[in-house]
Amino acid sequence: MSRLTFGIRLVCALVFALASAGPASAQRATGPFEGLFGGDHDSGRVTEPPSQTLDLHGAIFGAYESDSAPTSADTSSLLAPSLQTNTVSEGVNGTVAYSHRSDRVRFQMNGGSGLFNYNQNLNPAQAMYNAGAALAANLGPKTVFGVTGSFAYSPFYQVASFLNGSPDAGLLPPGYQLAAISERNTTSDATISLTSNYSRRSSISASVTGRDWHFLDASSNDVTSWGARADFQHRVTRALGFHLGYGQERPQYAVDSEPAVLLQTIDVGLDYGDTLSFARRTALSFSTSTGATRFNGDTHYRLNGNASLTRGFGRTWSAWLGYVRSTDFVAGFRVPLLSDAANVGLGGQLASRLKWSSSGALVRSTVGFSSPSDVFLTYTATSKLDLAMTRSLGLYTQYAYYWYQVPNGSSALPLLPTFGRQSLTAGFSVWVPIINAKGGHDPR
Repeated sequence: MSRLTFGIRLVCALVFALASAGPASAQRATGPFEGLFGGDHDSGRVTEPPSQTLDLHGAIFGAYESDSAPTSADTSSLLAPSLQTNTVSEGVNGTVAYSHRSDRVRFQMNGGSGLFNYNQNLNPAQAMYNAGAALAANLGPKTVFGVTGSFAYSPFYQVASFLNGSPDAGLLPPGYQLAAISERNTTSDATISLTSNYSRRSSISASVTGRDWHFLDASSNDVTSWGARADFQHRVTRALGFHLGYGQERPQYAVDSEPAVLLQTIDVGLDYGDTLSFARRTALSFSTSTGATRFNGDTHYRLNGNASLTRGFGRTWSAWLGYVRSTDFVAGFRVPLLSDAANVGLGGQLASRLKWSSSGALVRSTVGFSSPSDVFLTYTATSKLDLAMTRSLGLYTQYAYYWYQVPNGSSALPLLPTFGRQSLTAGFSVWVPIINAKGGHDPR
């Protein structure tokens, strides 16, 4: 019996055992299928959020992959055997999430792993891992101290790393659909912050961040970044405010010959977030900032920011549109990426236990400052259908599309000039609430 087959059978046994024999308190809790069932209707009132939760999430899936890439002799050798076209893959993943909330402290912690195989005939099962934690503590009536950290390992590197955490990932392990090359890598990041709400409308905050990209088999592509930032925010009205801020980020590439980079962010901008007056269920938010990047002896200025528009209709449906303009430092590229990203989505319930959602994203990035024609393009799209079979067990199917085009010689990694992937996935997902209590296990 293969390692993957054994893992799938073991998780299946645990999933069905826990889903059918969970504690009574867990069965009453809310979860990923709450919207499909309408939540708890026992009391008809809004209850206080639980102060302690422990949840188990998992999925088992199979997928058909169809990849498209150049077939010339110069490029065919770059595509790893595990990422060859027209393959059947299978996998399993799980996540454990814990949270604790009190009057002074809020703590969250999660960890997960995935075991999967892109091609059963050519490559053994691959594993990926991730973990994270966040702590927020009230040092006084107006001061909050925060610290966050995370770590992730993957046997594949996804070129569009700035799409991490997007809805396009679905229930699949991080990087599964966006994997472009077989490069083992780890990502670590941490942030420490301090915020003081010294008046009803004003606050001041400061933070220090660090991030490290490490390639286990190609350390010359490693990137380490350190940064610090301070902000002042003031709300003029409930929806409108402005901010003043300054921050620095210093990415350090592993190759000493690469020029030093310094990103200075000078924030003087407006913040808006509210429901539009002309439509009761339409919400608009936006913010702006100015970035000054010191690179190779020159300073380059760029206006960054983001905007989002959300519209709700019917009882459960919503549509959204977003735009982000940023300066990114991505492992594999030894110059900054000047990115413009747009995303759009639509989702809602087709029936009481059936939910559908679709989204798409386009990212256009100029590679460095020397040649505006060096453009890195990425497209992603996904459509997903969820069926709640029980309160804790669901069935899903998902179609995903991913495509990128990168200028020749712009990346230090052995990337194909163009690469695309389509995948059709089906599987079971499970949610098992173990603790859902105020101050501990629910005694009821």
